[in-house]
Amino acid sequence: MLPTSLTIYPSGDVDYFRINATETDSSCACCDFFCTDEDYTLTVTLTVPAGAGSYSFCTDTACATVGNACQTVVAGQSFTWSYNLDGACPGNDSYGIFVRIAPGSSPGFECLPYTLSYHFTSGVCH
Repeated sequence: MLPTSLTIYPSGDVDYFRINATETDSSCACCDFFCTDEDYTLTVTLTVPAGAGSYSFCTDTACATVGNACQTVVAGQSFTWSYNLDGACPGNDSYGIFVRIAPGSSPGFECLPYTLSYHFTSGVCH
């Protein structure tokens, strides 16, 4: 679960998160002929508060490289990253996605909280 009050402060604040996405059932979507494959989609969305300038929104499957894939999100706007994840049957698939939120263009912060949300969908056939 993500914190509910997320704020970038003016003194060079950078926020890091790990989103754990774990299958909670043992069903299979039967995405292949043998029903040995089940896929997932994980979406992560950042909404930047109005007046904040822009934020750098980075995600990756490894903590060490979370700053390599970034998108600039301007004040009052949202951006969504989507990951198509390959699972197996039966269940117990688990994934971790790392997120980095940092100041972008001036002012690069706002006392109002930003919104970070995610959604994990199972049973998807890619």
